[in-house]
Amino acid sequence: MKIKKLLIPILLSLSACTSQQQTESFQESDRYKERMNSKEIKHCKKNGGEVRRAGRMGLPHCVITYADAGKACQDSSECTGRCLLVNSNEPVGVRVTGTCQQNNLRFGCYAVVENGIVGPVICVD
Repeated sequence: MKIKKLLIPILLSLSACTSQQQTESFQESDRYKERMNSKEIKHCKKNGGEVRRAGRMGLPHCVITYADAGKACQDSSECTGRCLLVNSNEPVGVRVTGTCQQNNLRFGCYAVVENGIVGPVICVD
């Protein structure tokens, strides 16, 4: 009998959590729709992009993957995007070989490589 008395409040609280998650999910969906309208989404896809959530807020962005993504580089002039050094602890001013940016998003932590020299690391949310 005691177990039933304990289970009822637990089940009710779990039910409330699920309901709250569903409400938040619907709110997120509405925010997603408000951020990009169907015309913008069509324009994105027409230009080879894919609408994906990105960044700390998870808002939709038109993500375009670059053809030269991951190619070794010494300077951004060699890439469609930028020449980057990602996941490295190289000190600023050291000669390095970077890689061409994967896509047009600017989120994450990286250092830009120009003229074969690594710049300071920046993090973009």
